[in-house]
Amino acid sequence: MPVRKSKKVAIAKRREKVADLYLQGWTQCQIAAEVKVRQSTVCDDLKKIQAQWRTSSVRDFDEARELELRKID
Repeated sequence: MPVRKSKKVAIAKRREKVADLYLQGWTQCQIAAEVKVRQSTVCDDLKKIQAQWRTSSVRDFDEARELELRKID
């Protein structure tokens, strides 16, 4: 069964909050209590967030390299 758009938006907002608290140094248990989900949900969210960060940084590096190569040409 596909996830509804409203549920996807809610998950995205929760992950944004989880990422913010994680970067502030909160523990997974503290984050779970704050956003009212289980710790295992926070763990899953962090795995997905970190994967997005890795993908984003690789893409940013590729774009920066392309710009530098254009300068050389």
